[in-house]
Amino acid sequence: MWARVEAFRKSDGELEAGNSRVGLFSICVNPQNTYYTARLRKYPTWSERWRWNCIALDQKRRLEAINQVLVRNARSYYDN
Repeated sequence: MWARVEAFRKSDGELEAGNSRVGLFSICVNPQNTYYTARLRKYPTWSERWRWNCIALDQKRRLEAINQVLVRNARSYYDN
């Protein structure tokens, strides 16, 4: 997970995944998206920790989706 999040770090050291209008950070700051906002509430918005955890939540969601597909396909492979 660390490597997946750190891949979003720019050469100047800042984590970048969009801004308040577009991209992942706009999703994380959107009050209607409670999946992210509830989990990020404990961090000051736009802080380094908030950005890191915003990206980590998204990457975790992606990893879980990939895992579900792999598990489902492995079952069908072994069932044949």
